[in-house]
Amino acid sequence: MAAVVLAVLGLAIGIGYYVIYVIPLQHTIIKVNDAEIDIDYFIRRMLIADPTNDVFTMIETITNEELIRQGAPRYGISVTEDELMAELRNSARGENETISETEFQSWYRDQRNESGLSDAEFKELALTSLTGLRLQQFFAERVSTVAEQVHLHYIMFSTYEDALEATVRLEDGEDFADLARELSIDEASAELGGDMGWWPLDALGIQYDTTFLTPPDWMFELGIGQVSAPTMMDQEAMMFAVFMVSERATARDIDEDLLEIVKSRQIEMWLNNEMSIQTITLHGRNNGFDSETHAWISWQLSRRQGQ
Repeated sequence: MAAVVLAVLGLAIGIGYYVIYVIPLQHTIIKVNDAEIDIDYFIRRMLIADPTNDVFTMIETITNEELIRQGAPRYGISVTEDELMAELRNSARGENETISETEFQSWYRDQRNESGLSDAEFKELALTSLTGLRLQQFFAERVSTVAEQVHLHYIMFSTYEDALEATVRLEDGEDFADLARELSIDEASAELGGDMGWWPLDALGIQYDTTFLTPPDWMFELGIGQVSAPTMMDQEAMMFAVFMVSERATARDIDEDLLEIVKSRQIEMWLNNEMSIQTITLHGRNNGFDSETHAWISWQLSRRQGQ
């Protein structure tokens, strides 16, 4: 009887463990068209990056990887395993001229073990990374050096009230450049009277020089001489700006520095477009990705980190 009780108890514990710890890990968390990513892989990827990373950032990262895997063949882009291993050897070699097979295998084993992924998963992740680089190069090589552009000017403020007061003064006829020199908290642009130079649409919303700018697409909709409403530029630092377009060109050579920025953004722009046309859904422990799933993932991360 005691043996039967112990057997039943052991079975109950085993079933409980399977239900609590195993089954939820097999649930799908991201589905991109027909490809499914389960929670177990998602959590292991979170542990590689940083257990404190935002869950939604990792959702975006893994979704982008799957979009690259599915999209690259449409452009005739692929990476063979031999090409992948050659690239990994280059990474392992570093600045050394050569690397022995023993040294490479040791490096490879360490990298894979540290990742917590299986050999197939590790290779697939590296393959996707290399494919993404080739896809980016493919798009960059096809970027036109001529584009529609606007000549932008801006004034940066530390408060919304200051920005609003400046728009009133500008509407009353004060000169934009003079106000920029007087009021802008960005010293570099203030010396230039707020002149940002010529910008193509694809270069907006990035970091250029020392100022972080996020002007949205509506910059191209401003009329010549029209001043924008105060726009938040940095939510954390609570910085605001007003913009003005002084000139517009339908076809103008892109500045060399900005052309490199435009080229570097091509994969990002492609991914944003793919997000809108492919079927992407989030799932979880219940019918969808909810607060319970988010909390369960956070618990799993803290639990595994403590092991």
